[in-house]
This record gives sequence, structure tokens and C-alpha cells, in this order.
Amino acid sequence: MAAGQTQWLVLGYKQSIPGPLDRHEQLLDSVVDCWNKTRTKICETILKRRYNGEIGSFVRSFETDDQLDAAVFRIRVVDFLPTTDYRMEQTLDAIKLTEQ
Repeated sequence: MAAGQTQWLVLGYKQSIPGPLDRHEQLLDSVVDCWNKTRTKICETILKRRYNGEIGSFVRSFETDDQLDAAVFRIRVVDFLPTTDYRMEQTLDAIKLTEQ
């Protein structure tokens, strides 16, 4: 899984914070708020810099603009994007074309 997707996923596990922290609601709320903001920034960065609209596909890294990313198959599993999102559909179509 690509680094940005992993960070996004980890920050999504905020619901599993252990009970003892519940006593510190203000601190917890502050931490969760920070995590949510960071998670949103990661999502925006991935969608902006790892999706190439010219080729209609997610690409492997920020530095490349034409190498398809097979890690896109994990995007749906972690609820990053639904499979019906046009970027997912286009990426899957592009991967299928490379297999032919």
C-alpha cells in the first residue's frame, strides 16, 4: 500500500482509542480533530497528486505521471473511495488495458 494511503488508513482508526483516554475528553477531542485534519490533507494530496486525469488513472507516485498503481485495489477495501468513483473506474479500465 502506498505511504499516503497507509497514513490515511491509520488515522482512520481513531475510533479504536482505548477507554482510559475517555477521561480526557478535551485532549481526546483535540487529538481526534488534529487526526481528522491530517487525514483530510492526506486524502486531498492523494487525489490531487496521484491521480492523472490525462491518462485517467491513479499513478504509482507523486514523481511519476504514467506508471499505473496496482495499490488502487486496496482503496475500496479501506473505504478511501467507492468503486463507483470515476477515478476508480478509469484506473481499473487502464489496468485492464495493460493486461491485454
